[in-house]
Amino acid sequence: MIGTRVRRGLAAAIVVGVAATGALAAANELTQAQTLLFDTDQLKNMPQAATVRYRFHKDGALEPGFDDAAELTVGAVGPDGRRDLDVRFLTPPHGLDFEPFKQFRGNPLVMLFLERDVREMKRLTGGSDLYFRNRIRHALARPDTEVRPVTVEWQGSKVPATEVVIHPYVADELIERYRKFEHKEYRITVSEAVPGMLYAARAVTPAADGGPPLTDDRMILEGAAP
Repeated sequence: MIGTRVRRGLAAAIVVGVAATGALAAANELTQAQTLLFDTDQLKNMPQAATVRYRFHKDGALEPGFDDAAELTVGAVGPDGRRDLDVRFLTPPHGLDFEPFKQFRGNPLVMLFLERDVREMKRLTGGSDLYFRNRIRHALARPDTEVRPVTVEWQGSKVPATEVVIHPYVADELIERYRKFEHKEYRITVSEAVPGMLYAARAVTPAADGGPPLTDDRMILEGAAP
């Protein structure tokens, strides 16, 4: 059970906190990527009892893939707009077990996607989960992290969105132990036009010979209910 470790350990390690307040930004100089993903009120367009559903697809040449789903439902909404959340992230044996999310502003599925990826990297390489978390954290903290405008399709329309792209392991001295993952790429897409703001997340490891990716995990918004 990842419980408190996810909310405190991962949130503190990868970013400065997924449920951050404005005071956090004042105390820490956040990058554009960190602010967009972890210090924005991503749930402001989700009223109580609203639900968003995501489809998850694992693919890649290293091992068999699978299809699964994730879901977030808003519970109680506090006077400051913070929300209690009922979250399901994949199903056994692929899912993560965790404590309820209380008084959140951000969409925790971003955090859970990254936590699952960290665990997968540890499993596939035998390396340290702390190493992989730190590399993601440092990549998001770089002022030159790629943040670019894109367009996505939602409910039959093209809507504006923003994509954050990171390559946490490129040229890192410790990646020598896990060379085939050096060019792994993470893409997280958010849009104010979709409920919960998170539109998609993807983590893909290209093959050195240009063949099919070694790993390719994708999560994309599938539907919403008021």
